[in-house]
Amino acid sequence: MASAHKVMNAALRDDLQGLLQAMNPIRFERLILDLLAAMGYGGGDLSNGRMTRATGDGGIDGVIDEDALGLDAIYIQAKRYDPSYKVGRPDLQRFGGSLTGEGATKGVFVTTSNFFTRRDQLYRTSPAPHPPDQRPAPRRPDDPVWRRRPCAQHLHHQHGGRGLFL
Repeated sequence: MASAHKVMNAALRDDLQGLLQAMNPIRFERLILDLLAAMGYGGGDLSNGRMTRATGDGGIDGVIDEDALGLDAIYIQAKRYDPSYKVGRPDLQRFGGSLTGEGATKGVFVTTSNFFTRRDQLYRTSPAPHPPDQRPAPRRPDDPVWRRRPCAQHLHHQHGGRGLFL
């Protein structure tokens, strides 16, 4: 039963990855805003998410209120990168610069790829005979799907804000 569950999850993940890769970039950005609203940001109201211009957006793809009252905003960068691409420090620094330019304290960087980690860098530069442990952190059965991603990371912006990387 567990084996069948793994196979079905892998097939679902691959199908979803394919759909996201084929999606128009503007539609992908809208999807991310809708997903964040469904997760409770903006009070769960889709109208509390605003997309920025398609071009010349200054590195910010959308903004969603943190709660229904709109007391704080979360700035979003949504990138449909090839799965083999690793988002690295330059990408995150550009996003951090965009947050600073907007006077933002909170941001979320969402990608269809993965994040370059210090562990990746250490593996390339050290003579370790085995690759680093790539297993995800232990999960609780009641964790929401978006928290189960092994690449979930937090960005601590220079003004103390945090962003969730999915």
